[in-house]
Amino acid sequence: NLMGEVLALTSLLGSILKFEGVLKIQAKASGVISLIVADFETPGNLRGYASFDSEKLQGFSQSPGFKDLMGEGYLAITIDQGKDMERYQGIVELGGRNLSDCALVYFGASEQILTKIKLASFRDKGTQCYRAGGIMVQHLPKGEVGAKRSLSDESLDGWDRASILMKSVKDEELTSPTLDLNQPLFRLFNEDGVRVFDAI
Repeated sequence: NLMGEVLALTSLLGSILKFEGVLKIQAKASGVISLIVADFETPGNLRGYASFDSEKLQGFSQSPGFKDLMGEGYLAITIDQGKDMERYQGIVELGGRNLSDCALVYFGASEQILTKIKLASFRDKGTQCYRAGGIMVQHLPKGEVGAKRSLSDESLDGWDRASILMKSVKDEELTSPTLDLNQPLFRLFNEDGVRVFDAI
């Protein structure tokens, strides 16, 4: 399930790249999972890998939480635009209750863009397949790159409303094999007007 969430988060972030390149999310930790990594390569290639101690994992009497699995460590998000461009990397501690919390710490510290993320993953007992999904809402600043990112009262009200609506998304909506992704978008934001781009 955690691997599914990492892949979903990597897909979310990689799909908004405006150039050809690779986005990598990597967590190194002291827990049962020592390394978990996922790459998104434009236009939509995705892969993931996790290294873990299977004996320690068997020692959990119930479903372990994020902190049980990861322990202490760091999360790194790397954006590589190719050999002729400078690589960018942001690193944050593995704080918070889940992977979404860690990503929010990254956006607050590195990107300074108001962001909300929700991730979900589960194993379908019928097919024995894993399914994962996520939703991300960002407040994109106006003006020049590097300009002070302040919000007007009207903009802040819109951000608060979008954040509250996004929190109402159920895990089942993010992982359903039959639900068209336009349906939850319409349910949440139809009053605001939503543009849906071609799927990747």
